[in-house]
Amino acid sequence: MLNRIRKKKGVQKDVLTLARERVSQAFDLFDTVAVSFSGGKDSTAVLNLTIEEAERRGKLPVLVFHYDEEAIPWETVDYVRRVSKDPRVDFKWLCLPVQHRNACSRKQPYWYPWDPDCPEKWVRPMPEEAITWDMVSGFPIEEEKRPTLPESVGLLFNAEKYGRVGMMLGIRADESLTR
Repeated sequence: MLNRIRKKKGVQKDVLTLARERVSQAFDLFDTVAVSFSGGKDSTAVLNLTIEEAERRGKLPVLVFHYDEEAIPWETVDYVRRVSKDPRVDFKWLCLPVQHRNACSRKQPYWYPWDPDCPEKWVRPMPEEAITWDMVSGFPIEEEKRPTLPESVGLLFNAEKYGRVGMMLGIRADESLTR
């Protein structure tokens, strides 16, 4: 938890202008600008702003990562699938058994979406577009060594291929200080 309270600061620009400036700055600072896309409204807005800037700079397609956490609504799956077919994106549909906190059990403090050891427990079938744990070089298979979602990012980006990577995330302002 943060020990200090951040006060809102008034600015003379609207939110859209500021967002466009931040996306532009990311393209200035990084060799590759990637979007973490959940299929929600916030990441959709960030994806559209990133595509807009990439088009302006002639840097299409945009690298997009969808971390499929298995237990998502079918409507979200359908929407993500439609977005994945957009020719302006290089879409990576990740179905990795990363370590998540389990708030439902003290005996089992973690759960693993798409756990390769328990496919009978999966909420839905594996998407045909999936990039799985056995396709990611260096992904630990042993349950006790599996990374968290943020830790898995380092396994996915090869510096030789992508250079310095800036990851764009869409998070609501009221959530951003605690995530």
